[in-house]
Amino acid sequence: MASVNTRTPLLPVLAVALWAGAATAEPLSVTVIDLKFGGETTEGVRQALSQKLRTGLGATGMEVVPDARLRQALGRKAGHCVAAPCWRLAAGKLGCRFLVGGTVVGQDRNYTIELYLADGYTGKVAARVQQRCDICGLQAVGEKMELAASALGAKVQGLRKTPAQVAVQTAPAGARVLVDGDPVGTSPLRLDLPAGSHRITVEAEGFLGATRTITAVAGVEERVEIKLIRAAPGAAPRRVYGWGLLGVGVASLAVAAVLFAVDGGQTGCGGEDRVPGGQCPELRETTVGAWTTATLGVGATAFGVYLLLKERRQPRETALVSRPGT
Repeated sequence: MASVNTRTPLLPVLAVALWAGAATAEPLSVTVIDLKFGGETTEGVRQALSQKLRTGLGATGMEVVPDARLRQALGRKAGHCVAAPCWRLAAGKLGCRFLVGGTVVGQDRNYTIELYLADGYTGKVAARVQQRCDICGLQAVGEKMELAASALGAKVQGLRKTPAQVAVQTAPAGARVLVDGDPVGTSPLRLDLPAGSHRITVEAEGFLGATRTITAVAGVEERVEIKLIRAAPGAAPRRVYGWGLLGVGVASLAVAAVLFAVDGGQTGCGGEDRVPGGQCPELRETTVGAWTTATLGVGATAFGVYLLLKERRQPRETALVSRPGT
């Protein structure tokens, strides 16, 4: 009886696993910003290698931005986007963090492929790859181009999974640092944070606390610098003044209400002092006092509420966050 091979081939299994991983991951956009050719490269070779570059990037699960969108976003700069200011501009307009460029030089069927990966957030080159193909036809050099593109794509996926690094510096140093309300240490310190919005709060004895909001980006190092303001000697927190003024305001409004209620009431009603008809000889005049107290109450209440709201909103202030190369 013939034996049956029950082992599953390894390569198809790996291919299915990689495809499933790419299908479930959130697509990441990338754009080919600058690809130049030199030496003996015909127009047909240029078009074929440009397509191979895009195919290789797409094979790693990334979505390649069409050239038409790039030209629409940058206009005449589309063919000359080779420096940090243009990279940042393209990333902002396209919503695309990573940009790919490079050169292909061919001579006597010998090809040198050099590609770079630019980070539009930092304005820096995040990776470089190089491939050589000696005595190669179009198919062979095309495979080399796909390999180079795949290497850049793997670098992008690695940066995407890397936590954001945030360096917190304060003046003075030694301030207590909290991230999203949880204490993490004293400044200066370096933090690894998941991508997204975070609140960085710093506190130091004798200084007013400060809170800043940052947006952490995976694979990017950010620097947050906060200068604390020294508190005046004996200064009470803003919320103490707020609640105090609010209490004075409410009490004043209550007194004003009583004064308005008794205004015009009869007084001095001793039996011998009554005028004919039984009326008291005097009436209460509290209008001025009522309006004065009401004005004080409204002002104190309004200012107390203002201080409390300002104290509450302070953590939502946004800091200027500097990234390397910006």
